[in-house]
Amino acid sequence: MQEQVIKVLNYFAFFDYSPTFEEVHAYLASKMSKKSLEEVLKSLVKRKRLLKKDKRYTLGEYKKSVRQAVKKRISQAKIRR
Repeated sequence: MQEQVIKVLNYFAFFDYSPTFEEVHAYLASKMSKKSLEEVLKSLVKRKRLLKKDKRYTLGEYKKSVRQAVKKRISQAKIRR
């Protein structure tokens, strides 16, 4: 379940957007109850894998490394052309 949430947040991180609880719930690949999602998000925040600010969630420093990796992959693909 936690990896599904991380995937959703990675998607939003690509667009430099921090989703709300409702947006995370709406974008999950397989649905889970809102109560379960709340528990997963709390756990991830407690373990510092996520940051929560103003009812929005973000990957924090991890987000920067994801964005850099995606940009690097895109650049490498362009060079190969």
